[in-house]
Amino acid sequence: SMNHFPDDYNPKTVFENGKKLGLGLDEVHEMGYTGKGCSVAVIDGVLDTNHNDFKVKSNTVSGFAQNEPSSFHASACVGLLGGKTTGVAPDADIYYFATSSKSHEAHISSQTDMLKNILEINKTKPDNEKIRVVSISASVGQDAEAQKVLEELRNSGVWVLSANEFRENFGYLTKKDPMKSPDDYENYQICNWNDNNG
Repeated sequence: SMNHFPDDYNPKTVFENGKKLGLGLDEVHEMGYTGKGCSVAVIDGVLDTNHNDFKVKSNTVSGFAQNEPSSFHASACVGLLGGKTTGVAPDADIYYFATSSKSHEAHISSQTDMLKNILEINKTKPDNEKIRVVSISASVGQDAEAQKVLEELRNSGVWVLSANEFRENFGYLTKKDPMKSPDDYENYQICNWNDNNG
């Protein structure tokens, strides 16, 4: 029985809508903008690389994370970025760096090494293959070494987007009505991280 749902709510519609990218991204992909030729690095928890919807060009796991289980958050981030059916940029090359999701200290201490690794990767690549965006699903270490590496990356043309920067400078989208089409721009609102205790 679906008596506990409001009259105008249909879970099947919400489920089907949830499988669509929305916001016109399907049309953008049809125009040929699929992330092809773009290289992106993601630093997050351990990734399940056997996922059918995405593949990564490389997967580097820090020593701190060697025995940790895969993280749902990591799969969600990579799926939204480069998933074949769910990704904004399904043809982008993804360089993945797994760090500890259990220990903030371990995450921060391996993060600087991973950022240095990205600098080294870029030194070996021609301009059209260099990593241009780094997504870090955590705050970045505030120590002098981490800040020096960040500055070097930014000066070399890499956009580093961390959770802290995202919270300070961007909002997130929510749907006003889950029954409406995911392509209906009017059905979205931008929220601040602080709006919902987030």
